[in-house]
Amino acid sequence: LVNGSLLFFSEDLKSATVENAEETVYSMGGVGNAYINGDSHSKRTTINTEAATFNLDQVGLITGTDVVTGATSIVKTEYLTVTSNAAATTATATGTAGEEIIALEVLDSSGNVVETLQQVAATPATGEFTYTAGTKALLFFAGDLADDTQIRITYNAATDANAQTITNAVNEFGGQAKFVFETIVKDSCGTINAAQLIVYKAKINGTWSFDLAADGEPAVLAMNIEALKPCGQKKLWDLILYDEAELV
Repeated sequence: LVNGSLLFFSEDLKSATVENAEETVYSMGGVGNAYINGDSHSKRTTINTEAATFNLDQVGLITGTDVVTGATSIVKTEYLTVTSNAAATTATATGTAGEEIIALEVLDSSGNVVETLQQVAATPATGEFTYTAGTKALLFFAGDLADDTQIRITYNAATDANAQTITNAVNEFGGQAKFVFETIVKDSCGTINAAQLIVYKAKINGTWSFDLAADGEPAVLAMNIEALKPCGQKKLWDLILYDEAELV
């Protein structure tokens, strides 16, 4: 709204439900207390959208925060196999030397935790292990863990510089923007034309959700916007039908 720049482009929009409403009050009286006159006010338009893929710039508009690109820290959990009293992490565990590993659990053949080992800075005793960040090597006390023993390890690791982060800050809220929706329409004769619904100013509702599940359809990105009256205008939106082949 400020400089006309593109905030996000959603190529995989599944649906956009446009709900138009207004409040109407009636004068009533006479025989049967019938309606005599009707007057309307408080016109509004709500648009609910669902996108098949997640667009982080769109998520940022919903949360009211910017996408930050750069290295950051994540928590990594992985399963490793012990060989000759040793194993190695796939990424480099970060943190204070001698305290990099958050948890190291020994598993039985069914995947149940049977023991938790403690990290030490050097020369492990029974029930302990060491970690060398430079080589990613884990070393266990000789005889504690047989070959092919499965362990589960949790630690902090650094991403590369291309990682993208969205923060849902308590003092930031969904923003305002102009929206352009594109679709096609067909008349009674079967002629297909392009159409654009242009919402010149809208408030993004920060109340949203997404589902994470092991099965079913992939999660969709839902967004709710409320059309606002632009400054100096008296309209909420325009719907434009046109022949794309006749653009000049």
